[in-house]
Amino acid sequence: MSVLCIGSASDQTFVHTLASLRSARLPFDALDLGQLALSGRIDIPWSDPLRALFTLHGRQYRLDAYSSVFIRTTGLVDAAPSQQLRCRAAAQAQAISQLLSSAPLLVVNPPGGELSNAAKLFQGVTLAAETGWLIPRSCLTARPDTARAFVASCPAGVIYKGGSGAKTWVRLFGPEDEARLHLLTGCPVLFQERIDGPDVRIHVIGERCFGEMIEAAGPDYRRARGNHFSPLTVPPEIAAGCVLLTRVCKRPFLGIDFRIQRESGEWYFLEANPQPGYSYYDQRADGAIGRALAEFLAAGTPLPEPCPDSPAPTPLPPRPPLPDTWPLSPAAGVTLEMLDGEPVLSDPEGARGYFLNETALAIWELCDGRRTVAGVARDLAPRYGLDPADLLADVRAVVRELAEHGFLAGRDEPGDDEDEYHRQARRFLRLTQG
Repeated sequence: MSVLCIGSASDQTFVHTLASLRSARLPFDALDLGQLALSGRIDIPWSDPLRALFTLHGRQYRLDAYSSVFIRTTGLVDAAPSQQLRCRAAAQAQAISQLLSSAPLLVVNPPGGELSNAAKLFQGVTLAAETGWLIPRSCLTARPDTARAFVASCPAGVIYKGGSGAKTWVRLFGPEDEARLHLLTGCPVLFQERIDGPDVRIHVIGERCFGEMIEAAGPDYRRARGNHFSPLTVPPEIAAGCVLLTRVCKRPFLGIDFRIQRESGEWYFLEANPQPGYSYYDQRADGAIGRALAEFLAAGTPLPEPCPDSPAPTPLPPRPPLPDTWPLSPAAGVTLEMLDGEPVLSDPEGARGYFLNETALAIWELCDGRRTVAGVARDLAPRYGLDPADLLADVRAVVRELAEHGFLAGRDEPGDDEDEYHRQARRFLRLTQG
């Protein structure tokens, strides 16, 4: 039997996994979530989930024809170009999540679940209690005074990052951040005591662990240049805890992050990613992670029965507003027109309209793909003779409403290269059609 792979053709990790399966000569079929939302169909007889049927481009894929499933969900719902497609993609994601959580076959990794990293601090505290690992002193707050007191109580310094599952960067708290603490009232932030020492990423697949140590050239090695990467033999007690987490989370493939205190040698648990972007680590490991994943999927071994206290899958959370750090731009196909002398936004199908008042129009005109929420507030402030900080709440409210109606889009990194997505899509086609 073969593997059913569900993901995005533009996702590098998903395409890398397909290449690993191809190298291992493991038969697979691949379904692109975007194409499935656009023109596919899912039929699920809940009395027998294994008879679920995916139909795409005239071809049918029945779940019981596969020994296992590999799935990677991405920000597909947020990226949908229209409200209609956004609703369809959200319904599809919900259906697939429930299906793969109830079907009696190996799934790597079923989406959803209370112990995902959608709430980093909750996950860290909960999972560290299961393993007995240390975690850094932490403070998740939207109160400037609370954050200020926490920073003062950490002589080794403080790092901060987003507290949700959205992609976020780690930053070292410095004097310039003190003046920005008042912005917390609009967005809670996770502060943690700085642990001086190397980072460790461990990928655990079933009962196999692959470790890498990173001596970072900055607070977040993903953004720093000049890092030093080296293979790491995972200590037995840490490996045992990593394997335990796959049982607790009911996720057989995890990317687990640690920081080792340089002076004491103590390991501090940071988070466990249930859908790790492992491709860059695998390249440095000469493909060992991808081979282990292929072998695990090929075996199709059912997961151990969950213990009675294991968390049940939960519905996917509602789509969050665009993060303040994203450059803002009009969604595909949105047009600005005049109707009876009033500016109005129209979606590509012309099915919805959104009237803009003077302030909303000024904000819309600044959403050109180069400015974030703070950038819009900064450039709008001179028109009204106000400080940019005084406009942030109003700008954020307008942006949130425009995004919820499907008129605004955002990108998680200002420097993202769209050609990279096209390159991954072409590779996906070669792997699935070759």
